[in-house]
Amino acid sequence: MRISGIIALVVGIAAVLGGYFLTGNNDVAGMLGGILMGVGGATTIGGLIAIVAPRPRMQ
Repeated sequence: MRISGIIALVVGIAAVLGGYFLTGNNDVAGMLGGILMGVGGATTIGGLIAIVAPRPRMQ
């Protein structure tokens, strides 16, 4: 769980940074940048939750 959370965190940060640099361009690149920032933000939050959340108990 921790390794997948770290991978998701790194991919999410890379997507947010990539989307940030695309938002200042023309129409299509701006729209793709906005989508990329949204997906990257969601992935970053998911990665943080996967790292911090306690593991579920097994029965």
